[in-house]
Amino acid sequence: MAKLFSNNPLFVDLFYGVVVGSAIASLSLKDLDKMPYQIVWVLAVLEDWYLYYRHVLDEEEAKVSFSFKSLVIEFSILVSWFLGFQALKEENQENHFFFFFGTFYVIKVLAGVSFYAKHRQLLSKRMLYDSLWIIMPLTAWSLARWGGRAGWPFSKQFWVVGCVTTCVLGAWWILITHAPPRRPTSVEG
Repeated sequence: MAKLFSNNPLFVDLFYGVVVGSAIASLSLKDLDKMPYQIVWVLAVLEDWYLYYRHVLDEEEAKVSFSFKSLVIEFSILVSWFLGFQALKEENQENHFFFFFGTFYVIKVLAGVSFYAKHRQLLSKRMLYDSLWIIMPLTAWSLARWGGRAGWPFSKQFWVVGCVTTCVLGAWWILITHAPPRRPTSVEG
């Protein structure tokens, strides 16, 4: 399969721009009670975009290999994110948010596993750090299953997921900053 080598992944930027832009355009003042959740979820995808540029793209090599698989992974990440946004926006669909939240992070983890396998770092320190992300979908799916049964309102469940996400992100940043893993080696083909 033909691959594109570039340090300017335009299709990734296009996907993020279209999906996030359409979500932001659909924010409405008539749903002020839902807007904080939507804004936090927009910040989550912007953090994902930032991490992509900060830790996936290799500036030293000035190129990253893109393929049809890359396209599918990026598209899947953004579709799951957008469906989570829609669940926050639509009436009586908030609990579906936890499913899409979990799916978003599971696809990110699977994309990382694929990336590390390709760069021969499957059991590396870098992948160990990124495995922390799996805590977030486990938390969301647990809350979706048992939080509602316990009578917790959606807002309480959402902020629990938000706090767990903040803790995981903080732990990840501390690890990546104070004990940085080695950069992946470039693999073409």
